[in-house]
Amino acid sequence: MPEKHTIKDVARVAGVSIGTVSNVLNRPGQVSPGYRARVEAAITELGFVRDETARRLRSRSGATRPSAALRPDSPDERSEPPRPVTIG
Repeated sequence: MPEKHTIKDVARVAGVSIGTVSNVLNRPGQVSPGYRARVEAAITELGFVRDETARRLRSRSGATRPSAALRPDSPDERSEPPRPVTIG
C-alpha cells in the first residue's frame, strides 16, 4: 500500500507553511501564483490525496461550538435538568 502523505509533507516538499497548503486547497485565489504552483507541484510529486473524512471533521459545518447549560435561579425550576444552549 502506498504511503499516505499529509499536508505537512506537502508543505515540507513545497517549502511553504501548512497554512499556505491549506489555502491552496481551500482558497486558491488568495494564494500567489508562485506559491500555488509550488504547492501543486508538491501535491503531484507526492501523489497527495485529500482525506475527506478528516476534512469534514475539521470543517466549519462540522466544528464543535462552545456550549453552556443554563440553570434557572428559581428554586421551583431547579428540579428540571439544565437546558443546553449553543453559543455563537
